[in-house]
Amino acid sequence: MSKHPVILILVLMLSGSPAWGEVPVITEWTVPYADSRPRDPDVDQATGRVWFVGQTGDYVAALDPVEGTFQKWPLAPVAGPHNLIVA
Repeated sequence: MSKHPVILILVLMLSGSPAWGEVPVITEWTVPYADSRPRDPDVDQATGRVWFVGQTGDYVAALDPVEGTFQKWPLAPVAGPHNLIVA
């Protein structure tokens, strides 16, 4: 397994399904929080940000795919978030 986890986001998640016969564009960003086991990405349709949690890093984070920047909010030590629940 890679030392630096990667989040893959298909353009169809950001802009809807591609037309029949079109090949979706895949863009890849390296999560800058090593060995944190990022998981459960979800796209905020209003802002375009991609939210996810770091299971072994005890955080919630967001990726701005336009800027390519990440923002992280720490959780309590050993929180171990496993899911991202969108409401």
